[in-house]
Amino acid sequence: MFLRMKTRVLIFLVCCSISALVNATYFDYNGLSFQTWYDSGGDAVAYCNGLSTDNPNPVSIVVPNTVIFTYTTTGSNGATITHSAPLTVQTAEISGSENTQSIYISDGIYGASGISGPSLTSVYLGCEGFSYGFNGCPNLTHITVGPYYKRHNGQTTCFYGTTNLKEITWNAISAEQGRFDGGSTITAGVLQNLETLTFGDQVEYIPPEIANNAVKLNHVTIPSSVTAIGDGAFYNSGLSEIYIPNSVVSLGNNVFSGCGNLTSAVMENSVVSLGTSVFKGCSSLNDVKLSESLTSINKETFYQCSSLKTIVMPKMVNNIGHSAFSKCDGLELVYLPDSLKHVDSYAFYNCTHLAHVYSPIKEPQNVSFNPSNPFVNSSCVVHVPKGTLALYQALSPWNQYVLVDDYEQCVSTLGDVNCDGAVTSSDVTSLYNYLLNGDGTYLATGDVDGDGSITSADITAVYNILLGNQ
Repeated sequence: MFLRMKTRVLIFLVCCSISALVNATYFDYNGLSFQTWYDSGGDAVAYCNGLSTDNPNPVSIVVPNTVIFTYTTTGSNGATITHSAPLTVQTAEISGSENTQSIYISDGIYGASGISGPSLTSVYLGCEGFSYGFNGCPNLTHITVGPYYKRHNGQTTCFYGTTNLKEITWNAISAEQGRFDGGSTITAGVLQNLETLTFGDQVEYIPPEIANNAVKLNHVTIPSSVTAIGDGAFYNSGLSEIYIPNSVVSLGNNVFSGCGNLTSAVMENSVVSLGTSVFKGCSSLNDVKLSESLTSINKETFYQCSSLKTIVMPKMVNNIGHSAFSKCDGLELVYLPDSLKHVDSYAFYNCTHLAHVYSPIKEPQNVSFNPSNPFVNSSCVVHVPKGTLALYQALSPWNQYVLVDDYEQCVSTLGDVNCDGAVTSSDVTSLYNYLLNGDGTYLATGDVDGDGSITSADITAVYNILLGNQ
């Protein structure tokens, strides 16, 4: 406490001693030029104005968050007295010379602007935000964002002519805005060559549009500190697979929409909320594991996911939204939850290859449909629980399809895929029937190894159980 009070007293003395000249007092510190000023609270602070005259061609630039301001006064006896005091650096307007390869804006600085340099290859942004800059940086390949970064303020013409950015290391704990260029069409190419996006292990929120249109971005690891992902965060990016860890609670609208290379998406059960169109237009997506905590598949969640063949609805889902699976023309098998209460219009519109729907719903009269023909394909076989066939035959739209009462839910031990009470070679046969023939009768118990999907690895897992290795 004493040190903090002492610092404020020194700053106060600085302000008093330079009086009205404080707004026009310039000084150099470690190769940089600074100007003293008052902040909104009346405290003396420093602004970085650029390079000092004795440091014209630095290879690297570090803008500190605190500088030492030195000045002189004349005592009552006429003697010169030298004073020094620390000043907080409020903002920095800094551009490098032709030789500058790196610029480091220290953590805690409020704002920065004008960051540039023709030879610049890397930048560290410890400031809370910046207003303009990075224009004409053809060699800039790497940006690291510090923990206190919040937003990009002001102009949308940042990064003009800067198109070789390949790597972003993102440590911002709870940034409000991700995309640096403000989405300007003039500079939208800034992420066109981005290959790697690394999130720090303290990041809590992945902000909107952080990597939208990053068409070469092929892999992202989301740390377990993240609780939410903002709208359009990876829209139209080049991601091929994504894993949502057991910390993420919500995904915004269009988070992975337009990711044409995305083949696999696995989310842990912490996710309770999906926005609209989360996977819309992911034409290569064929392997999906949804959170068991979801209660709704929202509007256009899987719209035009043409490679999706099988979908297993989480057991708590009560609503399937408008066009949720519309134009999934490769969809062959759907496993409904017994909690389902409503299916909205065009939910399965144009799913022309949908052949089997497995319904564990024992009271189909409690499910409402809008419109009355959700599965479109009249040759679709709907497998219903044993003993409920008459109920389904008496209800529209269920009775528009081929009804078979051969579906049986069961609670089984690990490896007892066909629910006959024992783990035997017949469980392997049930897995083969699914993998080779699309028979989803025992879809709910087929994920023996617990990886979120049914593959040949589950057959291996059953063999391990039979051999006593598991």
